[in-house]
Amino acid sequence: DAATEALLISMKSLMIIKYILQRCFDTLSEGSSMYGLLTECVVPAVQSSELVLQDYGIECLALCCLLDKNLAIDNLALFVQAALEGKNELRTKGLSALLDLAFMYGISDLATSVGSASDFVGILYEEFANGDEKTQAMVGEGLARLLYAHRIPEPAKVLEELLVLYYHPSTSSNYALRQCLTYFFPAFSYMAHDNQAVMQQVTVSTICRLGGVLKQQTGDAQNGATQGQAAQQIVAWSDPRILEAISAMNSGSSGSRSTVRMGGYAQLGIDALKRVFKAAPATRKVLVQTLNKLALDESSPMTQLQQLFVLTRALTQQELITDMVTRNALARFEASLLKLLDIEKAEDVNLESWLEEPEMASVFEFVASLDGEGEHDEADGANSSDEDAGDLEADSDLDSPVRPAQSLLLGGLTVGSAMPVPMSLRSRSPLKRAREERIEELTREIDELLDSDDEDNDDDGNSYMSAEE
Repeated sequence: DAATEALLISMKSLMIIKYILQRCFDTLSEGSSMYGLLTECVVPAVQSSELVLQDYGIECLALCCLLDKNLAIDNLALFVQAALEGKNELRTKGLSALLDLAFMYGISDLATSVGSASDFVGILYEEFANGDEKTQAMVGEGLARLLYAHRIPEPAKVLEELLVLYYHPSTSSNYALRQCLTYFFPAFSYMAHDNQAVMQQVTVSTICRLGGVLKQQTGDAQNGATQGQAAQQIVAWSDPRILEAISAMNSGSSGSRSTVRMGGYAQLGIDALKRVFKAAPATRKVLVQTLNKLALDESSPMTQLQQLFVLTRALTQQELITDMVTRNALARFEASLLKLLDIEKAEDVNLESWLEEPEMASVFEFVASLDGEGEHDEADGANSSDEDAGDLEADSDLDSPVRPAQSLLLGGLTVGSAMPVPMSLRSRSPLKRAREERIEELTREIDELLDSDDEDNDDDGNSYMSAEE
């Protein structure tokens, strides 16, 4: 009939316009005929009640917006509405338009139409929670492209969300998403030092959040990485030595280790140690074992090596770590720090001179503040009750509570309180110490009983000799 024929003509017209726009690289202001197509064909299709025309119209309008920035800003709200409220293809094309426009112009310039850059990214996050696997893969790939092209004003937050999403158990069957992110993370980290600095910035917080997320994997359902395996992989992406090796290979030069770049790697260790004091026991164990993966060397800044030693000594003396494997890992890390500091043993450290250094003030103040706060498990996981892959709110890592820390180090920022304790005391756990004290008490009681028996025997002997006389 006539209506069907008119619909087919409109669809054919929009398809021709689409192919023209895909091959057009001039701005709309330079060709008035393109504005005519926009007003006469594209806009009426978007406003049509026919869903198929809306789909073609949104796609053509997005291509027009790629040729004119002001047009993109004016119609951004329309694409947001299509992405959030549209059905099937309309929703997908609206979401695709948002990602393409953000890649072309950057989120900062487009965000004025929806509020702020955080609001714009929040719209994309909603698709992680409400979308199917295909939609999640499309959004994940889009955000990865935006990060790679430096189109996101706050890349650290988005990168952390992608890392958590990558290891989330509910995305284990989304092969398209995981394959994309598997290639993206090393490519992003090893492309530039600024990118790797962002990865180093989010490493510790991501590891802590994964403590709660990966608790959902139990028994046969555990087909993904553990928290420890994820930590090792993220730390490898943060390793400046790999980046320098790749850069040297591409440039054909030998390359040299940069103190500034190794400083970011050392700062990762400082952040991890500070988090250990408040993390849950399971996360604490992973963080401590991660320290030995940092492979710090002589190019690391001396001030940061000193900060690492102070934090390591404080952690050792507060006895928050009870299992032998983790204590040994911490001892190995401390030994490596002493070697880099060119100090034979911990007792030879001159903390009085370190206290006078302005760069050391922050770490001494942090350790001193531990006594007043009281130790407790930190909410550093992701909620294991969330079933959607996109529910990326920071949740809680629920492990057994930690006992209050003992005031063995830097109680009042005095040099005397900052001196290391002897090795004999450091190696004894609270349970072992209590057991040894109980053994000593029983030994004293037995000695007293033996002494009293000897005195009774002496009295009996004296009485016997008196009777004979």
